[in-house]
Amino acid sequence: MLIFDDFKRRFGQNVQPDGSVEFDPTISSLVVSTMSLGTLVGALSGAYTADWFGRRKNLSIGVFIFVIGNIIQITAMYSWVHLMIGRIVAGFGVGILSIGVPML
Repeated sequence: MLIFDDFKRRFGQNVQPDGSVEFDPTISSLVVSTMSLGTLVGALSGAYTADWFGRRKNLSIGVFIFVIGNIIQITAMYSWVHLMIGRIVAGFGVGILSIGVPML
C-alpha cells in the first residue's frame, strides 16, 4: 500500500520538489507496525476473554472487533492517524482470533 500514488497523496507528509508526496519514514513504520501492536494486546487478552465469554462467543467478538477496525481504516480518507487507529483495532481482533481459533 505504501507505494501506491493515491495512498501517498492521501496520507503522505513530505512534499518533494517535483510536487510528489512521500511518507516520512517514522510515520510509515508506525502505520505498518501498529497492527502488530494491536495483535500483541489482543493475543495477551484473548485467553482471558475466552475463559470469561466462552470460546465461540470470543471468536464472534474477535471477528466483530476486526470488522470495526477495517471499517475505521476504510473511512480514513486523509488522516494517517485515523488509519493507524483502525489498524490497532483490527490488530486487536486478529490477536483475539489467533488465540481463540487454536483453542477451539
